[in-house]
Amino acid sequence: MPTSKKRKFERKVEKSYPFVTFKSELFDDEFSFPKLESAPLRVIEAMNTGEVQHVSAWLISAGADKEAVEAYRDLSQEELMEFIEDWTAGQPVGLGKSAS
Repeated sequence: MPTSKKRKFERKVEKSYPFVTFKSELFDDEFSFPKLESAPLRVIEAMNTGEVQHVSAWLISAGADKEAVEAYRDLSQEELMEFIEDWTAGQPVGLGKSAS
């Protein structure tokens, strides 16, 4: 019976996320977050199950401003829907830092 080797899949190159900037009517300042469509599947799964701490951790690891992430975390569920609409309509600004 063949024994399976324990494998660890690692990226050859660290992942960099494209960023977008956007304004939300809920805040005075402009946000710069990774493009939502570039989120890893585990982040999408977390969003779908309401585990927002994983989304926040991804935003910070991708290079988003910590104060902006805290503002995002303070949103109510009703505000979140409007915020996500603004986020997905954001204008591209380049790549954030690499994230693993």
